[in-house]
This record gives sequence, C-alpha cells and structure tokens, in this order.
Amino acid sequence: MRVNLILKVKNITIFGMISTTQRIMGITSKIKGSFDSHHVFWDMEGCSLEECIAELERIKKEYNLRKNIYIMSDKEGSYRAFCLEPKSLREMTRIVVSTDYVDWLFIRYTIGRGKATLRLSGKEGRERNRIVHVIRAEPEIMPLKTERVIYDTGTTKEAIEIGWVKE
Repeated sequence: MRVNLILKVKNITIFGMISTTQRIMGITSKIKGSFDSHHVFWDMEGCSLEECIAELERIKKEYNLRKNIYIMSDKEGSYRAFCLEPKSLREMTRIVVSTDYVDWLFIRYTIGRGKATLRLSGKEGRERNRIVHVIRAEPEIMPLKTERVIYDTGTTKEAIEIGWVKE
C-alpha cells in the first residue's frame, strides 16, 4: 500500500509518501570519471514487446544512435532499455522524453537526481530482469565505468492521495 501526503499553504507545498518498500540493485546512467556523460536509459510501461521495439527503433533512427539498444524485462508490458552511446544529461533526457511509453516517474526521478537509474534486480514477486531483444548496430563490450547503486523503491505505484490545500 502507498499513501501520498500533500500539504499546501499558499505557495508552500510539503509532499511525503508512506509506502512499503523493497531494496533492489541497479546502475546509473552517469559514466564514471566524466563531467556530464551518460548512457541512455529507458523505463517503458504499458506496451507490448513489439511496440517497445518499434518505438526504440524509431528513436534510434531519429537521434542517430550508433550503439546497440538492449531491452530487458521481468514482466509482460514492463521493459527497461539501455544504449551505451555517451550523451550529455540534457541530450539523454531529450531522447527519453520524446519516447512513447516511458514511465513519467522515471523521467521525474532522472531530472531530479541528475542521472537515470536502471533496475537490474527483480522486484518482489517477479523474476530477475533478462535481455529479451537487442536492436543491433555494432558489436560492443559492456563498459566497466558504470556506477552501481542499491536503492529502495515502492512495491506498488497505485496510491491513495491525502491532501489539504489552503489558497
């Protein structure tokens, strides 16, 4: 269960969340040792694998991405993808925002943290992520300069909104 708490008085807003959580492992888009270089990460929801592939092929062509795009999944309709082509945070965000089916919370957290986080481990009650498709460009080796991260996430996205607003 998840409860979002919102208290707004004039131009001041206090937001909080109460939720059951789980600890999971992932990597961030930031390339270690760089000032502003990121790999391109996506978190896509509410589409079939075929729709995900078609959309990422469109994005690959539109933004002239020269590296492979790897698509992972642990559940039908839920996909994470990554491309190891270095981009600035601004470019990476522009690419991700222009992609259909991207989870808006993923975009919000990417902008707020200044880097994207891609979940590698399985969520509660799901299998571990596995690569389900590769949009090929050229042979490549997984870089060692990725930042590994352990973080907590809610077990559900559905929430009860509780708020008080005084204008």
